[in-house]
Amino acid sequence: MIKNVPMKLYLFLAFLVLPVMATAQEKTTFVYKNLDKAQELAKKDGRKVLIDFYASWCGYCRRMVSEVYTDKTVGATVDRFYHFVRIDIESEKRVQFNGKMMTMRELAASFGIRSTPSYVFLDVQGNPIGAQPGFMPPPMFGLVLSYVGSDAYKSIKFDEFSKGKL
Repeated sequence: MIKNVPMKLYLFLAFLVLPVMATAQEKTTFVYKNLDKAQELAKKDGRKVLIDFYASWCGYCRRMVSEVYTDKTVGATVDRFYHFVRIDIESEKRVQFNGKMMTMRELAASFGIRSTPSYVFLDVQGNPIGAQPGFMPPPMFGLVLSYVGSDAYKSIKFDEFSKGKL
């Protein structure tokens, strides 16, 4: 009977650890870039720039980080189509955008950001494609990312693009 204790303990631990490992494998971590580096890379590889405008006090911003940005499908879509940048709308930290230095706060104001989270999509030349405010669950956020990233927005309305995908 004593010989079986280690095996029982091993099985018990395996049942505790395996679900955690499986969950961890379904998650991803975004690689954030600074804005000027993201724009430089976009010109080289043709991927767009996605800017996440956030505030440290914003609960929905924190939910995007913990619930949406960790989603494997969302991460794969970002990696496929974008260079990802986070901008704190209240920060005085200076960033370079389209060759001009400004604070993160000034950049947010230049895009008319009034709420967080908000997302701005830039083409490879740094021109705004569009903006999307608000929290979105992973399936919807992934769909928006695919719609803009694949250039479907140029030829089809979002309603048509998303039909049957949610």
